[in-house]
Amino acid sequence: MLENPKNLDLYEDDFDLQIKYLDDIPDSDPNKLFLLAELRLKYALALFKYGHELEAAWNFRLAHKHVERNLKLFPEFMANYKTSGAINIILGSIPEKHQWLLTLVGLKGSIENGNDQLDKLINSNSVFRHEAIMIKSLLQSYVLNQTQQAVESFEDRIKLEGPLIKLQNMVLYLKNSNGIKALDIFEASPQNDLLTYTYYLAGDAYIQKSNYQKAEQQYLKFLNLHHGASNRKDAMYKIWLCHYLSDDQDHMNYRDSARLEIVSKSEADKYADKMLSDNQLPNRDIMKLRLATDGGYFNLADSIISKLPTRQSTRDTVEYDYRLARLYHKKGDIASCIKLYKSVLNHNNNENWYFAPNSALMLGYIYKEKNELDLARFYLKKAMHFKHHEYKNSIDAKAEAALNTISDR
Repeated sequence: MLENPKNLDLYEDDFDLQIKYLDDIPDSDPNKLFLLAELRLKYALALFKYGHELEAAWNFRLAHKHVERNLKLFPEFMANYKTSGAINIILGSIPEKHQWLLTLVGLKGSIENGNDQLDKLINSNSVFRHEAIMIKSLLQSYVLNQTQQAVESFEDRIKLEGPLIKLQNMVLYLKNSNGIKALDIFEASPQNDLLTYTYYLAGDAYIQKSNYQKAEQQYLKFLNLHHGASNRKDAMYKIWLCHYLSDDQDHMNYRDSARLEIVSKSEADKYADKMLSDNQLPNRDIMKLRLATDGGYFNLADSIISKLPTRQSTRDTVEYDYRLARLYHKKGDIASCIKLYKSVLNHNNNENWYFAPNSALMLGYIYKEKNELDLARFYLKKAMHFKHHEYKNSIDAKAEAALNTISDR
């Protein structure tokens, strides 16, 4: 389904037909409640995406009820654990601002329970075990901050090939700051054997490496092939960055074009829109440091630092400390990154930058890893305290998930 709200009506018509078909299947067939739960879950996510929160919550409740009933009736039907595991994980990581929806429909989830259910399926011979592996690796990477474990478990357990596997491999490598491995997959793949979003990911890996020409080529391929709304503005923004960071004198023409692109609901597009709306251009050296750090190009990052980038504003000073903290954190220098994360928190000055909330989140993760749980809770709650920044949904969800895993102990 293309990312157009008008297509939701077509999706609903198809959804109704499938529900009607399943009603005719006898209750003695465990596939019936499993498929009803799967349909309701996917419908709920589609509704939530387009802002129909109450209806989404109600369908989510029905999905939960269907799979819970199926677990009681057919506990050995392994496919149940994929749906139930996914539901538990989603419920366990919903940000605070949406918790009222769960209360309204009487739902509560547990990431630990969801993780255990996925493991049960993964360790079985079910045809759904590979899907469970994919779900769990995304959970580890995007929700639990276990990016290295996500890569390792995915590589060890997935024995399939194909465009979707390549795409997820690239996603996991990039989340683990390994642009080199992501590009290895991309460059070894025939171009007709790739999904559209793969070009966007390749663009990210190339821009992190400071290969701006190749990055622009991949972003343009993505824009030509992608008919949805998500990440288009971010791709346009990064095309402008390619020209800006390579000192192209005509870079403002690309900036003007990117400003005209419609903003989707994705956090990447919201961040791109905020950066493009700012009349102050980003600090080139700090932006290069950010990209190199994100891609795991640490030698490149170190060379940028060695030139002592000029800081021309308060934002530059706060961001530079944040970027150094991220670099030290990824390189394993925990003492240095803790000091810098705390410096960012002390000097944020109530600005709506995401540097402070993400610093609090990272400190929460660090203290959780050190088993200093009171400090972990303090910083995770602090991360959710910040308002109106562009990554609030994802940072709040990650903090909520981490808090839930602590409370589950």
